[in-house]
Amino acid sequence: MYVFSWKIKKISSVDNAIVMNGSIFRDRKIVVTSKRTNKPGMGATRGRGGAFRGGRGGPQTVIVKYVYVNAPAPRGRGGFRGGRGRFNPY
Repeated sequence: MYVFSWKIKKISSVDNAIVMNGSIFRDRKIVVTSKRTNKPGMGATRGRGGAFRGGRGGPQTVIVKYVYVNAPAPRGRGGFRGGRGRFNPY
C-alpha cells in the first residue's frame, strides 16, 4: 500500500477529491480521507513526549491512498524477520 498526501488550498478541490473516493485509477482503488488531528504527546518519538504545535487554519490536507488489488497484506513494524537459524535441541 502506498500513501500520498497533498495540501489543498481551495475548498472546491477538496470536494473534487472526495468525489474521487472509491474510484479506480490504473487498477488501484483510490481512498480519500481527511488528515487526522494530532494529539499532544502522541508524536512519532516513542515515549519521549513532544511539544504541541498548534496552528489552526491554513490549507487543508487530504490523504489519498492507493491500494493494490490482490496485493499481499502489509507486514507489521519491527519483529524478527529471519536471519540466522537458532539452535533449538528440543
